[in-house]
Amino acid sequence: MKTARLLLVLLALFGVTTLSNAQGVSKSGREKGLIIRPEIGVGMGSLGKSDHYYALYLQGSVDYQFNPYFNAGVGAGFSTNNWCLGGIGKDKVMALPVYANLRAYLCDKKVSPFFDLKMGYNIPLNEGRIREEYNPPLHLWNDSYFKIKGLYGMLSFGLQAGGMDVGISMGWVQGVSREMDQNMNYNVKEHSNSYFMTAFSIAYNFQLK
Repeated sequence: MKTARLLLVLLALFGVTTLSNAQGVSKSGREKGLIIRPEIGVGMGSLGKSDHYYALYLQGSVDYQFNPYFNAGVGAGFSTNNWCLGGIGKDKVMALPVYANLRAYLCDKKVSPFFDLKMGYNIPLNEGRIREEYNPPLHLWNDSYFKIKGLYGMLSFGLQAGGMDVGISMGWVQGVSREMDQNMNYNVKEHSNSYFMTAFSIAYNFQLK
């Protein structure tokens, strides 16, 4: 009788342990540990009706997966932007974004929707230049310069299937523009602008176990 009771207790403990382990297995495959996430995206933004840009960006982050629902990390990248000013011309403007990254998954399944937040700073790599001659006989001219510099933020909603991400983003970048004109005097005006952007991105998550 004692042996039978002992066997029942052991079977009960085995069942509880098995159920606990089963509940701890991630259906999505997202396990605790480091993740390397390279990402490529395209986007466009504007400030008013005439000032706009088209962007291509490559970036990557190193994140820590705390559980199947949440990870956080840091990242950096490179962006090149075709900046258009008032329909009078365009130039390429490049920047280096560095950011902190937070991500929350809405479920623990093979196909999981998520929200992703990036907050950081853009380091300018060059300054775009456009010259507008508005009275050539008098040699009067106006130069417009622009560089991407300042706070950077992006909120994304997407789907992850396996290790692949597809997302749509809304975000903003800050830029610094300055104008020079010459009419017997030399004047420089500089001001900061915020540009809103929509983007589409694809990424892959490499888990380091």
